[in-house]
Amino acid sequence: MSTPPDPIKQVDHLTAHLFRHSAGKMTAVLTRQFGLTRLDMILDAVQDSFEMALTKWRYGNIPQQPEAWLMTVARHKLINRLKREIRYSDINEEQQEVTGYKVYDDIIVNETLIADSQLQLLLTCCHPAFSLKNQVSITLYVLCGFGIPEIANALLSNRETIKKAITRCKAQLKELEVLYQPKDKSILEQHIHTVHTVLYLLFNEGYKTTRVHAGINYDMCFEALRLAKLLLQHPVALPQTHALLALMFFNAARFPARITDTGEWLTLEKQDRSLWLQPLIQEGFYHLEQATHTGEINRYHIEALISAVHCSSASFSQTPWPRILDLYRHLETIEPPSPLLQLNKIIAQAYTDIQLVDLEALNQLETLLTTDNRFLYYATRAHVYQQLKHIPEAVKSYNRALELAVSAIDKRFIQTQLSACRN
Repeated sequence: MSTPPDPIKQVDHLTAHLFRHSAGKMTAVLTRQFGLTRLDMILDAVQDSFEMALTKWRYGNIPQQPEAWLMTVARHKLINRLKREIRYSDINEEQQEVTGYKVYDDIIVNETLIADSQLQLLLTCCHPAFSLKNQVSITLYVLCGFGIPEIANALLSNRETIKKAITRCKAQLKELEVLYQPKDKSILEQHIHTVHTVLYLLFNEGYKTTRVHAGINYDMCFEALRLAKLLLQHPVALPQTHALLALMFFNAARFPARITDTGEWLTLEKQDRSLWLQPLIQEGFYHLEQATHTGEINRYHIEALISAVHCSSASFSQTPWPRILDLYRHLETIEPPSPLLQLNKIIAQAYTDIQLVDLEALNQLETLLTTDNRFLYYATRAHVYQQLKHIPEAVKSYNRALELAVSAIDKRFIQTQLSACRN
């Protein structure tokens, strides 16, 4: 006889799911109505609504529309707090009317309002006053419902640093007072490149995370996808956003084949391509086609094309590596010099013809890469030397990569590669 489901665990699972998928939407809508100056109060009200849900729903009182219930509770909590502040302040009745404190229940929350509100908040979180890392951090915190420990893990930072950065960002957001208007074409034109960069980094942090036990932060990847699709509502965003979405869909399609059931990384060569998600691949090709209508080419187009080549190859051995190498060379002509780009090009060279690899250039990259990228560098360097049959040098680099590995899944992968070298 099967064990009946635990109702408390079911409620916990439901609220955790709703928090990930609804907290950012709720924050966006409430910020649109009540303003950036009340951001802390809004975040508290959203958090309180989920805590109330955990208490009430455990007794079988789950509403038919949980998201609507949560939004209503959060708004009422925020309204009550604002009314208490007014009651104990010197603001008179006339000033209350002017500030809009009494106009609370005239808002209809529908999908259009939710989407517009999220786009407003996304543009505002990508404010040029913030560093790129802080743009990613505040977007994850405010719009995606990520906690400080999650963000610290994803961005390879410590919790206190992230906490201080978010506190500073929130203070600066309050000073702005007014959200960016997504229907203002000039605003989106000014910030679209920044927004794309933030979403690109968001996806990559989830796709190549080094601190999550599972190896992939699926929530972060799909949040990046969701927000990128949100940008499609504005015509200015279409060409580049379609290219970025194509890249995300192609990479997301390969998720099921990247890790074994026992939690081991699988290289592209060893992945079971029958596990690749064809609907996501088709979605990727749709967005890639949409992206090429204008004839504009940028890094997202080229990277999406590279992923498209992989997704359309029947097997690893049938992958047209010379085509991929040409695409990386093209990317070098439109992007500033980058050690990571150079490293990816070297990988393509190795699979096109191992003799094409410039070992001197590969070794010079060691001094150019940041600390965050050194693990990837040594793992790649070891693999190249392994292909060249220079086993002592390969073992040396694998050992260095093992020292730098943070997650258990990365350590197991390097240990497997070391075993292959020694056998």
